[in-house]
Amino acid sequence: MNILETICENKRLETARQKEEMPLSYLKDFLDVTGHQTLSFKQALENSSSGIIAEFKRRSPSKGWIHADADVKSIVTGYEQAGATAISVLTDEMFFGGTFHDFHRARKRVKTIPILRKDFMVDEYQVYQSKVLGADVILLIAACLTKDEVKRFTKIAHELGMEVLLEIHTEDELDYLQPDIDVVGINNRDLKTFVTDIQRTIDLASRIPDPYVKISESGLSNPETVIRLRKAGFKGFLMGENFMKTSEPAGALREFIGELGPGPTPGPSPKGRGVAAYDVAKTSPLPSPKGRGVAAYDVARTSPLPLGEGPGVGPRPKYKVCGLNSPENIAEIARLPINMMGLIFYEKSPRYAGNLPPEALKPLPASIRKVGVFVNASKETILDKVQPYDLQMVQLHGQETTALCSELRATGIEVIKAFPVAEAVDFQPAVNYEATCDYFLFDTKTSQYGGSGKQFDWKILSAYTGHTPFFLSGGIGLEDLETIQHLKHPLLYAIDLNSRFETAPGIKDINKLKQLI
Repeated sequence: MNILETICENKRLETARQKEEMPLSYLKDFLDVTGHQTLSFKQALENSSSGIIAEFKRRSPSKGWIHADADVKSIVTGYEQAGATAISVLTDEMFFGGTFHDFHRARKRVKTIPILRKDFMVDEYQVYQSKVLGADVILLIAACLTKDEVKRFTKIAHELGMEVLLEIHTEDELDYLQPDIDVVGINNRDLKTFVTDIQRTIDLASRIPDPYVKISESGLSNPETVIRLRKAGFKGFLMGENFMKTSEPAGALREFIGELGPGPTPGPSPKGRGVAAYDVAKTSPLPSPKGRGVAAYDVARTSPLPLGEGPGVGPRPKYKVCGLNSPENIAEIARLPINMMGLIFYEKSPRYAGNLPPEALKPLPASIRKVGVFVNASKETILDKVQPYDLQMVQLHGQETTALCSELRATGIEVIKAFPVAEAVDFQPAVNYEATCDYFLFDTKTSQYGGSGKQFDWKILSAYTGHTPFFLSGGIGLEDLETIQHLKHPLLYAIDLNSRFETAPGIKDINKLKQLI
């Protein structure tokens, strides 16, 4: 098999596993989970002076790792501010290092330009999945599909309010063009050999009728090539590696657009083609589909990497081990396949980590993120701990305001807001924090601020219908392993482990953690 056939075969297996984990009938209950009002990709291209579709891309089969430790939230925000016409986010993990979580984080940051979910669609399930993730447009690759599948997937996408980018790269695939396709992309790289040929793209473009909006994909690295493609009738240019290989992708994009100069004056949209034929001078929201949308985030993670290695999402929920304060214990736990360590900076906690020397955390691998836990602390107090302990996330366990969450987020740190839960109504306060937090944490309601060792009834998680992924916490022990493996909520992001794995406050039992993780 060539590389494309290998990717598609893996994707079929991956999607089959996802469908077992979350059947389509259940997935459809979450179609509106992001609350995102779709933006028109086609219209954005028609009214853009640059046409640059900036891609978030960690690796590729041909180049290997390009930017393994890339931070999606800062890069896509930078792309938007630098003048990108649209953003593309890869969600294939095995070959491109992307994840559903990457897309979710991009969706929460990017508000004014459309986002393309770039993956290898081989099943209509993935179209619904894309809606759940909050995609504005999906990619359909002709070489991966039959003509009937392209037609059916396009119909579903339009019914869900999304647009379709159809990618072709040979003359034979011109037969895949259909009147309701929104945008046609020509891949400059042969997907079977991965050889790039711009002239072949220009020759193929001349065979595509003018009413179709055309974009050029892959292998673009200099303004002169883009200008040449513009003259051949291309409206958009999908670029990833050229920006992602730099230390500051957004800065590279801004510089590229500056060198590119203004494009042709945008013309009116052709009517009657696809779902985005509007005659307005800006990117407008598409009408929302009736009914509910689709969501998957980390529902069926299928990584070839062990949990905790590399930037990908593992095959199970992520694990956070919280309440650590011993350098020796931390060093032992760092060798386990966990994703996050929690340090409690609440002085009344028996697991208080404020006396832990920051140097004790320096040997931690980059794959383990450090979380600072605070209770009703001021912004200044929190930030005083962020730099010396190199915290990537803060967890707020008190009555912190939405304003504080927003201010902390503005500094670049991710915010987890904890909510005590005993019954379904306890999820309601979280609604006010949707726009200001990256994650929620649901813990058992007690008189304490976490660490009680008590567990709430996880059945009530079905009553949580918000848009923000959550950590599950509260009295989780080794005996809960089987139950955790069968939890189906699409927004379950991570499992928080603490007091039930201790030999003493702040000291975790390594053998117990090994058995669970």
